[in-house]
Order: sequence, then C-alpha cells, then structure tokens
Amino acid sequence: MVEDYMLRRVPADLDYESAAMVEPVAVAVRAVTQGALHKGDRALVLGAGNIGLLVIQVSRVLGADRVVVTDLVQSRLDLALKLGADEAISVKNGFPRDALEGRFDVVIDGIGSNETVLDGLAACDRGGRIVVYGVPEGVVNYPLNVAYSNDVTLAISRLYNSNFDLPLKLVAERKVRVKDIITHRVRLDEAPALIHRILSREEEAIKVMISPSQD
Repeated sequence: MVEDYMLRRVPADLDYESAAMVEPVAVAVRAVTQGALHKGDRALVLGAGNIGLLVIQVSRVLGADRVVVTDLVQSRLDLALKLGADEAISVKNGFPRDALEGRFDVVIDGIGSNETVLDGLAACDRGGRIVVYGVPEGVVNYPLNVAYSNDVTLAISRLYNSNFDLPLKLVAERKVRVKDIITHRVRLDEAPALIHRILSREEEAIKVMISPSQD
C-alpha cells in the first residue's frame, strides 16, 4: 500500500530514469544534513558506491569547500573525481591516517564498520561530526573518551525522512548528476542474471536501472 505522503508529482521535463533516482538522492541529502554540513566545510566520504557518489555531489551543492573520498575500487574513485571530489584515495593498502588525521569537519561513512568509524574519528578536526549511513554487520566499538576529548559528534542516518522536496529539486535542476552513476540498464527479465553476477563478484556495478521492457 502506498500512502499519499510517499507520492510526489514528477515535473513534466523530468524523465522517468532521473525521477527514479530521487530516492537515493534523498538518502544522500539526509546523510549530509545529519552531519550539519556548513558552507566552507571539509568533508570526507568513506565509500564511493552509488550513495557515496551522490553524497559527494550533495555536499558540493550544500557548500562544502573540499570533498575527499576513499574506496577500494579504482573505477569508482575515477568517477568520484568526475563528479566533484577534490581527491579520491584508494584504501586497498589501508586507511592513510597520517595523511588525513584531523583534516575534516564532517566525515560521512557509507561502510559502517568498526574500522571505518575509528578512521572517521581520527580524520575529524576538533568539533567535527561523523555520520554513519552504512549498515553495521556487527558490534561497533566507539571510543567515547577520544570523541569527548576532540568534541566529536556521532550521528546515524538510516535511509531518509519523508521530505523529498530538496532531493527532487536537486534532480530536476540537474544539480546532481544522477545518470552518471548508472552502470547497467536491463529489462526485468534480465535482472536476476545480472544480480547473480554482481553478488558473485563476476561483474562490478554501481547503480542498476531496471525497466519492464526494452522500449
């Protein structure tokens, strides 16, 4: 059942593919706003998946002065640079704490592991904010004494609230490049095979757009 508060009128000049991306943009907007990002802030984005790539763009739109992103996959880091990141860092050999320690006002964590939360805490400047939107797979130990000494705030962002106004505006005004993160377009009958290849790591995907037909 679809409630009326879940519905939004799609602007006449907005194609369906872009309209379908409003929901993930809403996830990114909430993550950034949970971090109380201010104009001129320095933001670190942990993870360049589909939401992370949108977080980069939303951070820019909302006034971030510098945006740095980390990931394991080089193709995602390359795309992050095209979408507005100032620096894209591979963490295949571990998180470079020495280079990033104390450099950021906001850290937005799309992984949600014990390691990334600690990395985010290390990367925060005094008075910084950490937002975790990645789903933790186990217990995360957060050193409250370290956070206290640096006056760091930890916030959680689970999906989004019911306010789609800003996400829809950003997509409709092309301030967020949503189509750039779509790596696959398939019909509904082709989706199961593609999902299997992605889950088995035979194929790399960022965002998959599924249509009922090829038309």
